[in-house]
Amino acid sequence: MPIKHSFQSARADNDDAGDIQPSQWNADHVLTGLLALIDQVAPTPNSFFTLDAGGNPQLKPLADFIASLLASPAFTGNPTAPTPAAGDNDTSLATTAFVQNAIAALVASAPGTLDTLNELATALGDDPNFATTMTNALAAKAPLASPGFSGTPTAPTPGAADNSTKLATTAFIVTALAAYAKIASPTFTGTPAAPTPTAGDNSTKLATTAFVQTAVSAISGAFGQCRLAKSGANILLSPFRGNLLTIAGVACTVPDAGVSLAPTGLTAGTLYYIYATQSGGAVNALEASTTAYVVDTTAGNKGVAIKTGDNTRTLVGMVRPIAGPAFADTLAQRFVRSWFNRLKPNMVASFSANRTTTSTAFVELNTEIRTEFLVWADETISYGFSGFGFHSAANDYLVVGITFDGGTTPNAYAATFGSNGSAIPCSTMLASFTEGYHFASMVGRVVTGGTGIVQFSPAGAATLAGAII
Repeated sequence: MPIKHSFQSARADNDDAGDIQPSQWNADHVLTGLLALIDQVAPTPNSFFTLDAGGNPQLKPLADFIASLLASPAFTGNPTAPTPAAGDNDTSLATTAFVQNAIAALVASAPGTLDTLNELATALGDDPNFATTMTNALAAKAPLASPGFSGTPTAPTPGAADNSTKLATTAFIVTALAAYAKIASPTFTGTPAAPTPTAGDNSTKLATTAFVQTAVSAISGAFGQCRLAKSGANILLSPFRGNLLTIAGVACTVPDAGVSLAPTGLTAGTLYYIYATQSGGAVNALEASTTAYVVDTTAGNKGVAIKTGDNTRTLVGMVRPIAGPAFADTLAQRFVRSWFNRLKPNMVASFSANRTTTSTAFVELNTEIRTEFLVWADETISYGFSGFGFHSAANDYLVVGITFDGGTTPNAYAATFGSNGSAIPCSTMLASFTEGYHFASMVGRVVTGGTGIVQFSPAGAATLAGAII
């Protein structure tokens, strides 16, 4: 339909051809284009204008338009949408972020070489029947628990010293058994050992060296085929009339060269007992100790003198070091004594000048005539003095005697009368000495006064001599 302006101009047209004339404004206007098309349809609520396939105008329900937008929309550009929560499983739009989160959760901590389906397929050998293939393969395997092998199964051979739960192959067992002797006629090598049978056993058990030594000791008694003596600056335990020494019930060999001990670390003037030790059936060392000895009562070692509380140490002697420290074994100092095969040592000392006394009580004439010695409890001491003496007065006596350990009562004495003098020999024998250190000396006195004189010349004329017998 035509369109008219609601306002009509009352003015008349003018003569200016370039102007819009009032009559033109007031005239009806004909619609063209889109407006003409819209004008062809009647308005309808909740509808929208569109053209059909022939270009004819029409109104369609608005619901149809909305439905056309929801059904299979074809987005362009960069459409976005809210990202659903991880694990969402409904008709919500899945954004790229949702998809990436789902893929990451699926891959989880898979290594880089197994985080794609292609990599997984490759790892499975591109086998679509992988489960069947593995089931068939496992059917040919033995179970871990109590497997029952067949055919000729093999396994790696463990190392010779292996002591674990690894399978022992025949090669492992053959190698292991090679170190063992056969039951029938075995040939042992190295240093074979066996339990030592009880002393007196009389069976087919193997006799160890310890068993034999005990048996031999029971027949011949304890061995002490050795002697302790000073050798150079040391003491030396040497073989003597054999070479066996019983230590802890074992007859041990004393080396041909002997076993020595230096005085290093010992204290001068101290009595030490010397004990021997052994290793592998051979005497290997000497030990100096102030610990006294006892006689062992242990079976197989009965009667052997041992260090108190320790039968692995057999007594072989005693010593008393002098200043240095040093060992001494001289006529004046017998300070090295052997327990076995004892010598009978002599002790000798002489005056180097006339020795005098004016005392009416016995006093030591001079320390130079002392002789010192060590004695075992079962030994006897014999001493004698030979010399010439006289008195300064014609009618008085000089009395001399032998004493021990600083005593003032002589064990033996002799007297000479007057100024002419005479020989004054005396001797004594004692068997009651305590074990250990002692010394002998000469004492003298006058009876009433004056001077008593023991003459030293010629050299050795006044001599104190002793012996341990």
